[in-house]
Amino acid sequence: MNRGNSTTLYRESEKSYQEFVDRLPDGIYRSTPRGRFLTVNSALVKMLGYASKEELLVVNIPEDLYFSAKDRIEAKKNFKGDKSANLIARLKKKDGSELWVEDHGQQIFDARGRVIYYEGILRDITQRRQIQNALRESEEKYRSLFEESKDAVFISTPEGRLIDINSAGVDLFGYTSKDEILSINIAQELYINPHDRGVFHKTLAKAGFVKNYELILKRKDGKKLIALESATVVRDEQGKTVAYQGIIHDLTERKQIEEQLFQAQKMETVGTLVGGIAHEFNNLLTVILGNAEFGKQDSRPSDAVYRNFNRIKAAAIQARDIIRQLLSFSRRQCLQTKQLNLNETIEKFLKMVQRILNENIKLKADLSPDLAHVLADPVQIQQVLMNLCVNAQQAMPQGGQIIIKTRNIKAEQIKGFARPNTKSNKLIQLTITDTGIGMDKKTQAKIFEPFFTTKGEGTGTGLGLSVVFGIVQQHNGHIEVFSKSNMGTTFHIYFPAMSVSKIVEHENKNVPVIRGGRETILVVEDEEAVLNVAVRILTRFGYHVLKAQNGKQGYKIFKAEHERIDLVILDSVLPEYDGREVFKKMRSINPDLAVLLVSGYDIKAEFDDLVQPEKANIQVLKKPYSKEILGKAVRELLDL
Repeated sequence: MNRGNSTTLYRESEKSYQEFVDRLPDGIYRSTPRGRFLTVNSALVKMLGYASKEELLVVNIPEDLYFSAKDRIEAKKNFKGDKSANLIARLKKKDGSELWVEDHGQQIFDARGRVIYYEGILRDITQRRQIQNALRESEEKYRSLFEESKDAVFISTPEGRLIDINSAGVDLFGYTSKDEILSINIAQELYINPHDRGVFHKTLAKAGFVKNYELILKRKDGKKLIALESATVVRDEQGKTVAYQGIIHDLTERKQIEEQLFQAQKMETVGTLVGGIAHEFNNLLTVILGNAEFGKQDSRPSDAVYRNFNRIKAAAIQARDIIRQLLSFSRRQCLQTKQLNLNETIEKFLKMVQRILNENIKLKADLSPDLAHVLADPVQIQQVLMNLCVNAQQAMPQGGQIIIKTRNIKAEQIKGFARPNTKSNKLIQLTITDTGIGMDKKTQAKIFEPFFTTKGEGTGTGLGLSVVFGIVQQHNGHIEVFSKSNMGTTFHIYFPAMSVSKIVEHENKNVPVIRGGRETILVVEDEEAVLNVAVRILTRFGYHVLKAQNGKQGYKIFKAEHERIDLVILDSVLPEYDGREVFKKMRSINPDLAVLLVSGYDIKAEFDDLVQPEKANIQVLKKPYSKEILGKAVRELLDL
């Protein structure tokens, strides 16, 4: 082969090699140690955004292709001491945009060991780098969301170990650190009933996820947690479950409030029912008492029937006292409120009650010296104290201690429970604690219900705590109970300030013989038997009596006869115009009309806005009433 042919073959081979290199998708280069390209392929020209090889061959690599000196130094470091290096480099395209490359390069040395040029392959990894950055940012965002979530976020194994859990989860379950909670057995340490975890995961496995599944869990200290869990199953490529991940939302406080509201609604319903029944019973007792008194008047004390009427009257009075307790529960008992310092009321009570309680019961008082005043009925407050102390004594048959405490408190301090029915943020807390046998949850749920008792037959009416509940509610207060079997019981009662009613109530007290009169009285009463008793009593006192059995009829009679009517006895609950409507209509005719309002429960609030403070010619009379009490109330109003 001659020299010419050899040259031709070399050139063709070089051309073929260059064409092959130009077809490669990666950038191929050779460059000088001073930073100039000797050769580049088409892919590198395109990768760097230049128009031609010639344009790229004149660039200054360190100045034109690197963003900063730091990037150049980092790239150079990788070749130090090595003939070849694989590195990730950040380059700058002609338009100034960012280009990330993998540089697989090597150094070429001369016979004396000096670098004469670099050569290598550049692979564009910009998109891959962007994806990696996005994944890293996503991971950081996920980790931030994971750690900052207010709910517990977790990943766990099917065997029952936590792989990861956020800070909220550590706090929720009451552990001191993540390492501590990661070492526990979930079923044994986080579930009240370990079997529940298996049931939950069967449900989870069927659908692959669950949303808002309610679980009963527990804290490290054993306290119950009610939670909603939303979770998903994590499976491998073969479909095998490898983990669970989810979110746990604490429902404990909300459940406590819901239970308390449900209890309050139940008690409100029972109270409404009891109040209505008590009203009807008071009507019947009014008739029984009235007729028993008529029977006594129409017989001689030596007659056997006279003694029978006495027994009837005594039984009716006993029934009346039970009805009054029911009215206290239903919050329809009349209150006589005044400004009170509970400490003073308690101190007076302690002097009296110590003589009543058994000797093996010790009383202790812890009273706040700066206690604010409340507006309350002192008799009713003493009834609350008495009932709770008697209840405590019965829970301590072998003796024990009762502690009565008072303190000022703010409404927001009553965490996890419905707030008292008051706009005032300042409350008085009255606490009664005993060291007795305590109660389980089932008993606690019923203790305020009328006639509920844990005592034997014939040892109590079951009204003691229901009366306490009613009195507290009527004072716009709030009562809570905390108890465990064999660990005693604590009652917390909260009292706010109240406004004073303007109506003066006539008390059913023992009264002397009452004189009658000749005035005209209109009696409006829908119960015929009660109406007849009232008319008969008033007639025996010498009064001229007009009567009506409904509001419409009463107003019609009053409109026609108002000039000669001196007093109206008005039942508060009437058909065809209720008592309030009749009252307003009659007062529109005669603003100075003397009215005796009669009811089986407290009606002061109902009529309070209709009575001017300077007017005293209205009184409230509670059923059942006796002949003497009705006569006294009538005479007092007529003599004003």
